[in-house]
Amino acid sequence: MIFEFVFAGLIFIGLIFFILVQLNSTTARYNETGIRAAMKMEAVRIAKMLVEGGPITLVDEKLVLNQTKIRQLEDYCNNNYAELLQDLELGWRGPHGFTQWRIGIQIQNRTGIENVCGIAGQITAKRLALLNNEPVMVIVSLS
Repeated sequence: MIFEFVFAGLIFIGLIFFILVQLNSTTARYNETGIRAAMKMEAVRIAKMLVEGGPITLVDEKLVLNQTKIRQLEDYCNNNYAELLQDLELGWRGPHGFTQWRIGIQIQNRTGIENVCGIAGQITAKRLALLNNEPVMVIVSLS
C-alpha cells in the first residue's frame, strides 16, 4: 500500500517536472521567433521610411534617392550612431529590460554595395529605388 503511494507520488512529480521542462524550452523558442518577427517588421518600416519619406529619409520625392541626403545620413550615422538608434526607436522591450538593436544601411547597385551606415545584420529588408536614374536596392539590416 505504501509502495503504491510512493510510486504514484514519484510519477506525479516526474510528470510535473517533464511538463515544466517542456514549457520552458518552448517558451524560449517562441520568444526568439517573436523577437525575429519584430526585427523584420522594424527593418521593413525603416526601409520604407528611407525610400518613401519620413523623419529620416534618403529621398526628396518618393523612390528617388538624393545623393546629398545619403551623405548626410552617413555623416549622422558615423558621428551620432547612438542618437540615430534612438531616433529610429530600435530595440526590444522584453522581460529582462530593453535590448538595443544595431542597424546597417546599404545601397546596392549594379557595380557593388555601398555601406551607408553601420554593419550588416542578420534580419534584412530591401526596397527598390532610383539613384541617378539607375535602379538601386536599399538594404536595411538589423542585429
